[in-house]
Amino acid sequence: MPPTPEGRPSPPRLADIAARAGVSKSLASLALRGEAGVSEEARRRVLDAARALGRHVTPHALRMLGGTEMIGVLVTDLRNPFHVDVVLGIEKEADRASVHVVNGARDIDRMRAQLRDFDTLGVAGIVVVSSWLPGEDVAAVGSRRPVVVIGSTVNHTPGTDTVRGDMRIGIRETVEHLVASGHRRIGFVAESERSSSRVRHAAFLEQTSRFLNDTATGALHIDDLTADPRRLAQLTRDRGVTAYIAANDITAIALMGVAERAGLRVPDDLAVAGYDNTTSSRLVSPALTTVDQPWGRMGERAFQLIRERTLGRTSDREEIVTPHLVARGSTAPPLQG
Repeated sequence: MPPTPEGRPSPPRLADIAARAGVSKSLASLALRGEAGVSEEARRRVLDAARALGRHVTPHALRMLGGTEMIGVLVTDLRNPFHVDVVLGIEKEADRASVHVVNGARDIDRMRAQLRDFDTLGVAGIVVVSSWLPGEDVAAVGSRRPVVVIGSTVNHTPGTDTVRGDMRIGIRETVEHLVASGHRRIGFVAESERSSSRVRHAAFLEQTSRFLNDTATGALHIDDLTADPRRLAQLTRDRGVTAYIAANDITAIALMGVAERAGLRVPDDLAVAGYDNTTSSRLVSPALTTVDQPWGRMGERAFQLIRERTLGRTSDREEIVTPHLVARGSTAPPLQG
């Protein structure tokens, strides 16, 4: 097969599949679409030929042979509420497809093994809700079956589709909200060194430089603050920090707990904002100001992109959704004096 302009093998032609299977092009087309009027033996030869040549096979065609319509969903951590929202969105759209969810448990080696397991199982497609997996691992599987990456903040992986939110807009709206409320020293708290935290921190630095002379600190890590709440109190009182933006809701809620241990009141002494608008953000007290990403809709769209691939689309898609800030009780103007 001749390579594409990007250097990847081009999808096999129908004529190539038909020749390999020893059938006519019209019969091969019927088999690939899962239509009736094709013997089981001929259909199997066509689908085997298509797989051997690197062609995605439709779930309907597989179903005609008793194959799987299972969709594999690989997440970093199912304890994270937004991962659950994504899975629910996929399940909502996947009315005829079973959805098998695997929890990576924040272990990159385990996630890589589970990705390979999905590939070996022959699922109809895979949704990766994580920025942990190396691009080469995702690309290798994407060359054989549809793969959609949700929330990726790294470079696009050729041969796959991406659904993500525009983090620069989300962080910009948060910074604008805090600045409009009177905050002039704002910090950033990260959960880890993973790409989503890095990208959100970079967006934070970019946006604060537009409105403020400087920021309070570099990125702090929630584990360090949890271990020593006095550090948060010192930054707040000695350096005049009055607000923090956290990389996600889990980190923001943890930061609110650290503030309480440090003797700081949210939002009177310290405003706190998160990112993702998870269910937990509405349950804490005060309720968390956060950036809403429509994770359910992103999950629905991921499933639709897999279906498009199985129906023959070969071009890559990168879809960017626009987030928006949801202001709640955890942010307020700083107290005077």
